[in-house]
Parts: sequence; structure tokens; C-alpha cells
Amino acid sequence: AIVGTLFNNTGRKNAMLMGMSIVQPKLDALVSTAADILAKTKSCSPTTDTTRTGNSNDSDDENDNDVLLLHCWRGGMRSCALAFLVQTRIPGLTVYVLKDGYKSFRKWQYN
Repeated sequence: AIVGTLFNNTGRKNAMLMGMSIVQPKLDALVSTAADILAKTKSCSPTTDTTRTGNSNDSDDENDNDVLLLHCWRGGMRSCALAFLVQTRIPGLTVYVLKDGYKSFRKWQYN
């Protein structure tokens, strides 16, 4: 209600600034949570043998980056925005978003 009232009384720019100041702590917490999850999964990962087999087709490129699979209930703009934010704030992270969200996945699963 605060942002909408500010928008009506003072315009878009002030409303956008107020909205960002309201959501900034939540966004920081989400990025921190993602970093914590990545750290925990790294500590639980089995160690891998780093010796090469000599096969020229071997590639470790897929293991160089951390991967985060992200979904929300319906998918769309918010989950893509969060994926962008997390990926830009955590170096070396690749983020995949479940297309159309968990709700569509469940629907597909039961069909």
C-alpha cells in the first residue's frame, strides 16, 4: 500500500526507489541462502578422482561451475529475476529455472 500511495502522490521514480528499499533485505537473504545451500552441497559431495584417463574427449568444464536449480510455484518473471540476481551475485554459478514453475511440472508429471 505504501508503494502504491507513493506512486499516486509522487510518481513512478519515488515508488520504485521505495519498493527497492523494501525488498532489498529479502533479496540479500535469498542470495545468502543460495550461497549457504551451495556450500553445504559441496561439503556433502563425494570426492572425485582427478586423474585423467588420457581420452581427448574428457571434459571437466561441466564441473567447473556450481549449478543451482530454481523453481517457484508458477514460474515466470519473478523466478527469472531471482535467477539473474543470484547468478550475478555468486561468481561461477549457473542457474536453471524450471520452465512454467512447479505447478506445471506437477501437472506434466501426472499426465
